[in-house]
Amino acid sequence: HAGDAALKAASIAEIDHGIVARLLEYPDDLRILAMPDHPTPIAIKTHVGEPVPFVLWGPGVRSNGAERYDEESARATGLVVDPGSGVMDLLLGG
Repeated sequence: HAGDAALKAASIAEIDHGIVARLLEYPDDLRILAMPDHPTPIAIKTHVGEPVPFVLWGPGVRSNGAERYDEESARATGLVVDPGSGVMDLLLGG
């Protein structure tokens, strides 16, 4: 909520290093879902009611072609899970 792009980038890098790198050491049958609870654009520093980007990784998950994890890339895929609770179906293989 600080509106600080450099801090946001550093936080994402810290997550990549401290969490994602460790998750890659788990068994091959593990599915991982990463997503925020709400978008908070840097420009306005507050929550908005837009869909959130998410990453789902693991066996049986097909790529949607996105090469980056950000709001713009997520919008470009055209994938919207509505209602949001449906993302659990994706995680569990539904």
